[in-house]
Parts: sequence; structure tokens; C-alpha cells
Amino acid sequence: MKPITTIISSVFFSIILIPQVSLAQGLVSCQSNCTVCDFIKTGDNILGFLIDISFILVVAFIAYGAILIMTSGGNKSQFEKGKKAIWTSLTGLVIILVAWVFVHSLLSVLAGRNLYQGNFKDWVWNEINCTLPSVNTSTSKNGSPVGNNVNTPSPDVCASNSKLANFYGVSSSFKDSSEIVAIKNCLIKNIDSSLIDSNQIYTTERTNPKCNLTRGNTVCEINHCQHRVNSCHYGGNIGTQSLAIDFNAAPGTSEQELFEAIKSFAYTCGFNASNVIKEGNHTHISATSCRGND
Repeated sequence: MKPITTIISSVFFSIILIPQVSLAQGLVSCQSNCTVCDFIKTGDNILGFLIDISFILVVAFIAYGAILIMTSGGNKSQFEKGKKAIWTSLTGLVIILVAWVFVHSLLSVLAGRNLYQGNFKDWVWNEINCTLPSVNTSTSKNGSPVGNNVNTPSPDVCASNSKLANFYGVSSSFKDSSEIVAIKNCLIKNIDSSLIDSNQIYTTERTNPKCNLTRGNTVCEINHCQHRVNSCHYGGNIGTQSLAIDFNAAPGTSEQELFEAIKSFAYTCGFNASNVIKEGNHTHISATSCRGND
């Protein structure tokens, strides 16, 4: 009976493990200009991948133990071996869960923007949406620091959209980046249309378009911007076009349902699931290349 058991278990392991190889792609959070945040996010992606593999192995060993028990007949030794495999797998599952909670929580604290801003109100421990204090020395086209600019634009710069955009290093015809357009089209194509309110999809800021040119800095008589300074909606720290998109659930559909649907297509549509954030009445997605606040 042993050869049969070996064959069955080998086939079972192959069926469940081989598809996971393709999922290993996209673990690295960035390709160039990587920050500490990217290393933390990459570590979390790898941790999540290993946890997925561990769960599969636990299920596989439980199934293997069950096979041993079912095929043991009157063989007491094989029966005990199967029972031991199941109990060992369950013990391993508990250890995996405890280790994951501990390590993931530690990474979340290290990467959590709310920690550095002294605000834990909106901190979600099981999601890494890190924005560490910036050490980016990127500058705008005129040599001024990008982001919370210590230099206030002069009146003549404020009066000209092209000069203002140049001051903050963004495109004067601020629009969606090709990356965010691809994400938008992919999600619309794959997600059930009944979940999405097609009239409530936002990338650039519409309330005060000038905020798109200042990366969210409240200068030039701008009193309020809808997003944080250096938000991915404004191109982040170094982008010249919008690198984020907000989806709203269709009437009669919960935001949670839309949020889960979007996360499930992250790999398919070329962005990280950790870049998907449920923000109250909508779901936010940042492009993988964005360097800045969500």
C-alpha cells in the first residue's frame, strides 16, 4: 500500500504547489529609486507569499495524514503515523499564525504613516501602507525641493499654471499616467460592472484642479486640497501625472465587497494588493511606481 500512498501524495503536492510559482512574481515593491519603505513592503510581500505556501503545505500534510489513516486497514503503525501527521500539521498551523501576526504587526508599525504622524486612529495593522518620513532629495525642474516646498511660489508663478507646474515638477497638462490608465481599464474589464459606480471613479483632483499642479501644497491662495501633500493622486514625490485612482461602489453594493473584488485582481492588473486601501466611502489604489503618500 505504501507505493500507492506515495504516488497519491506526490500528485497532490504537485497539483497544489506548482500554480504558486507564478504568484511569486510581483513580490518586489520597486525596480529603481527604492526607499526604506519599499524594502519593508517587499519584505511583507515575501512574508505573505511564504505564509500562503505554508498554509498549502499544512493542508497537504493533513490530507497526507488522512490518506494514511484511510489506507491503513489493520496496520496500526500506519494509522498512528497518519494521526501524528495531522496533529503535527495543526500545531504547525498555530505556530505559523502566531509568527505571522507578530512579524506582520512589527512591519506595519515600522512602516505605518500614522505612527510617524502621531495618529493611530486609522491604522490598520494587517495592511502595509507605508509612508516613512521622506529622505528623498528629488527636486523640481527649477531646483526647488519637491513636496512640502519650503519656498513659496512667487505671484507671477502662481498666476501661470505652466510655471506653477514647472515649480513643482509636474506636467502642466496634468492627467492620468499610462500606468494608472492600464489599472483602471483592467479593473473595469475584470470586475463585475454591478459593483462599480462608473460615474464615481476619480484619479486627478476635480474640486480644486490647481492642487494637481502643487502636489497638494496649499499655496497660491489654495485653502484646501482633497488629498495629502505628495499624494499618489498628485504623482507622489517624483511622478509628473496621477498615479492613483479611487473607485466607489455602485448603489446597493457595499464598499467592502468592491474592496475585496479589487484586491483579488491586484496581481492580474499589475499592482500590489498592499496598495489597495479602503478609505471609508471608497477604495483607493496606488500605482506600484508611486513614491509618496497614498
